[in-house]
Amino acid sequence: MADQDAVPIACASEDLTAVLYCAPLSSFDNPKKEADLYMVYLAPGHSLDQHQQEAGLEELAVVYENYSQNILDNTIYVYATFYPDKLCYIARLAASQLERVRGNTGVELVECIVKFRL
Repeated sequence: MADQDAVPIACASEDLTAVLYCAPLSSFDNPKKEADLYMVYLAPGHSLDQHQQEAGLEELAVVYENYSQNILDNTIYVYATFYPDKLCYIARLAASQLERVRGNTGVELVECIVKFRL
């Protein structure tokens, strides 16, 4: 993992007295992962508005449509899930944004998007 853009395993906090939360990050070591593209799973009952404010993502546009081949920067693509009280989205996130997302207690899991080509 000598990659310059490697994402830290632990989430940082400027307030060192705070107990740190860091949502798990899956598929980070997969060589077929898409650069900076992630699926974020919110905890039941955690709203997207609440998450955007807490993770400092207010500048990202929100689009209610499924993943396409052309994921735009600064855009959140919201997915419907099988669970009525859960929400997940795909977004291209910079390392600093990913750190804030993973540090948000309303996030259950972050997955790297992996390329599947037949």
